[in-house]
Amino acid sequence: MTNSSAQFIGAEMIGANDAWGKTCGPNQWASYGIIQNKVGNYEWFTWPMAAISTAWSEDYRWAKWRSCVNGNLAWFQGLSDYTDAVSRAKSNPAGLVPSGQTDPTNLLTNETNLQYLALGCLATHYFGDWYDGGAVSYLTNTSSGFFFHLSNKIWPGGKG
Repeated sequence: MTNSSAQFIGAEMIGANDAWGKTCGPNQWASYGIIQNKVGNYEWFTWPMAAISTAWSEDYRWAKWRSCVNGNLAWFQGLSDYTDAVSRAKSNPAGLVPSGQTDPTNLLTNETNLQYLALGCLATHYFGDWYDGGAVSYLTNTSSGFFFHLSNKIWPGGKG
């Protein structure tokens, strides 16, 4: 199904309407396709493939996540928590996240360095920033967050 009223106006969508007619504010980007890839200032090149190809969107999304976990996302290189998380996950993936850091810890019970890094990278897809308020809310919201759905849905071959 094609939305004939939709149009791409460029990478930055501030002040424009997204696909659902909602006006995008600062630091908000339109999302395209089933994977909801963001077309932000650093991902303008994903258009139009993000909107028209589920397979391409999946490949791109998870390649970006892997790049984040590997420590290769340039826009997070200046964030000490991100670079420290990458370093800890590489040197001691099963070690527990140290207490006293500035970003949230113990999103999981006995959270490991690799889990902390992987969850941070997962949440950046939906909010763009490293463990900012939106990312933490996405992970922890008690009625619609990632952990809520992970714990309360029937999964093939697992909890049900």
